[in-house]
Amino acid sequence: MKRAIIDNKGIPPLAGICTYEDACKPGFTVDRSVELLKRFNFISKGLNQMQAAHLARVPEWEVKSAFGYHLWLDAEHSAAIRKRVSEMREPPLGLDQVPDEKLRVWLDEAIHGDDTIELLVGFYRVIRAEIIKALNRYLAEMNRIAEHPTYRLLRGMLQDQEEMLDWGEQALAALIDSPEKELHAQQWEHHLLAYLRDAGGFSGMIRK
Repeated sequence: MKRAIIDNKGIPPLAGICTYEDACKPGFTVDRSVELLKRFNFISKGLNQMQAAHLARVPEWEVKSAFGYHLWLDAEHSAAIRKRVSEMREPPLGLDQVPDEKLRVWLDEAIHGDDTIELLVGFYRVIRAEIIKALNRYLAEMNRIAEHPTYRLLRGMLQDQEEMLDWGEQALAALIDSPEKELHAQQWEHHLLAYLRDAGGFSGMIRK
């Protein structure tokens, strides 16, 4: 079957949201979209709680102030996701349930960082980096017309997460001032990534 050719006279189609070709791709089912959004919510809520738990403990003032700001952003992301899921599903929404026990174990391991370097590696270099990968995958695979409210939500989340990760990497660069500390950071990163691999990544689909 030949696809109809639309002459848009060079004007960006569909209000610039996407091309007609992209608008025809299947994207995610509602069930799959809700499942992934619940995972974003679970990790955002987890980061909020982890940073709150360590806010008083970390000695560096700049890290304290960043944790305070970033846990607020995570709370905003969680609230926005919960609202979006409520638009897609009838109660009970199951937003306070653990979507994957191995994701919970991964986050539980990250909260046990022994010092500021381990906390920054866990919260930023590992967890936020994984969120960014998952957001980019979702945005690339979704149908931006069918899921436009979700597209706008996740696009904003992505910008915030990228800015937070950038801060985290700059903070780590300042704190890691010796080969011993670099090795320490790498070992903790590899430790947490092993838990993430065991969970099958953010989506749970990459199982051994």
